[in-house]
This record gives sequence, C-alpha cells and structure tokens, in this order.
Amino acid sequence: MMRRHRVDMSALELRGELSEDRPRGDQIRERLEDLAARLGPGSTIPSDRQLAEHFGVARMTVRTEVKRLTIDGVLEVEQGRGTFVSSSPRLAPEWGTSYTLAARAAQGEPRTTLVQSAATASDARTAELLRIREGAPVLTLTRLRALDGRPIGIERVSIPLERFPGLEEVDLENVSLYRVLAERWGLVRAASTGRAAATLPSEADAALLGVTVRDPCLVVQMISMDADGAVFEVGRSVYRADRYEIGIDLMHRRTDD
Repeated sequence: MMRRHRVDMSALELRGELSEDRPRGDQIRERLEDLAARLGPGSTIPSDRQLAEHFGVARMTVRTEVKRLTIDGVLEVEQGRGTFVSSSPRLAPEWGTSYTLAARAAQGEPRTTLVQSAATASDARTAELLRIREGAPVLTLTRLRALDGRPIGIERVSIPLERFPGLEEVDLENVSLYRVLAERWGLVRAASTGRAAATLPSEADAALLGVTVRDPCLVVQMISMDADGAVFEVGRSVYRADRYEIGIDLMHRRTDD
C-alpha cells in the first residue's frame, strides 16, 4: 500500500474567494484537480469541513465535487481515513475482456475471492436467458474481484450444469473459470453482449466493496455465447464506479445514409 502524505492546509495555495460569475462547484472542482496534480499520488486532501470553511460554501457543495472527482479517478476516499489523491490503477477493460487480462493490462495485481458457489434449480428468468428449461440445474458463482488488494467489483454468473457436469466440484477460487471450461469441455467463448447502468449498491454489496450504500456503482449484465452461438453463461456484476470503467471500440461501416 502506498504511503500517505499529510499536507499542511496553510501551504496548499488553493486560492480563497470564489468568483460570482461562475458556478461555485465548477471552480472548486478545478482547484481540487489542480491541487491533486501538484501534490501527487497518495497525498492527503483536506477534509470536507476544511474545504467548505476555506471556500465559504456548504459542506454538501464540497462533497458533491469530491464525489465527482472520485468517480473520475482523480481522488479516492477511504472510509474512516480521509480523501487522497488517487494512487490506484483504474480497471478499464474492453467490453467482454477477461478480468485477469484487463487487470494485468492496467499494471495491477488481480485477486479473486470466491464468496459463494451454489448449485440450484434455475428460476424462470435465468432459464430464459440461458435457453434451458426452467428448473434445470445451474451453478451460480459470486466472486469478489480486487486490484492491488482493494475491492473493485462483485461478479455473479450462472452456468448450466447439464452442459458442464461436475463443474460444481472444481475449486474456482484458484483457477480461471474460462480456462477450466476450455480445457475440460472444449468451450470457445466467441461473443458477449450486455448492458451497463448506474446503480446504488445493496448493503451486502457495499460491505464487500468497501463503499457506502450512497456511493454510485456500475452494474453490468452480460450474456456469453460459444462459437456455435449457444449461451453458456449469464451474469450480473456490480463494480465500484471510482475504480472501474468500460472501454468501447466501435468500427463504423460506410452507409448511404
């Protein structure tokens, strides 16, 4: 973990008074971005109370801008410790990229904790997405993903056990799920489709991610298919918005429109 650098408030040169001809929030955000650039990764940012007193604004105004900067990856908040200039890499995978590969591309150290593994009968919605009969057995995995020792997301996936019998007996905390599916069942993952949206985490998810229920997260729902177009996995994952973003690479074809 990077050592935190304490900074004397009097030496920050934040400039005091705010202009009346521009939104105060915008000005505070700009000054905090400048301050973060000058202080460097791991440095302490003054508290909301100190900043509010310095700029002569309500603490909520400061909190709003700090929240925006954490989502943008400029700052990071550690509950009970304070606000710091971000020193953690952000995970920015292309859509459908392996978590492990994306983490290594971000020059971070990936870690997975298996929170739950349960073989159950599929409900109507899961069966519809997997294109199997309702009640057919599925393995549902809940895994906590971390980057450099800090939680980044909770991934939940369901996989049909009739296609992959015995999968529930594999130790999936210490091996790659896709590698097991490829080596034992010859699976070739060919495509993934899905959608992403903003969400607030449940109390249970917030506790695992190290955030509060008021911190915005990104929920990603995904369906994966093999080379024959058969669905073999459906998932719903929740990621910290301050540590995760999705890369998009679009190829446009010329049309007559």
